[in-house]
Amino acid sequence: MHGIDYLIPKTNMDAVSKFDEICTNAIGATRSVMFGAPCLKTPNGKAAVCLYKNFLVVKVDAETAKEIRAMDGSKTFEPKEGRPMNGWIQVGFEYANYWQEWTLKAILFVEKIEVKPKKPKKIL
Repeated sequence: MHGIDYLIPKTNMDAVSKFDEICTNAIGATRSVMFGAPCLKTPNGKAAVCLYKNFLVVKVDAETAKEIRAMDGSKTFEPKEGRPMNGWIQVGFEYANYWQEWTLKAILFVEKIEVKPKKPKKIL
């Protein structure tokens, strides 16, 4: 169906369809998976946006985060209760008409994040 059928019990199909539409229009990002949920990653390999249950979750700058937090029901994303992810904001499907705009802002923000080189693995 949408390639993410495993989310159907948790996610409204309207939210899935909206996310699919956003992914189709997302320039400079590729589909991937984060926490078992569909996401968009920028060329630096960092996730910028994901669909978690019926929420769009975005990593955005402080100004955009403040704008999103003004929406009823939006909050800092916690993939596990009590474990907030700094800089990630979740917003419900009732604001889906803003999702495309916030996705673009997230992609533009995240693609500027410098990727730290990976530490070499210790050989035992």
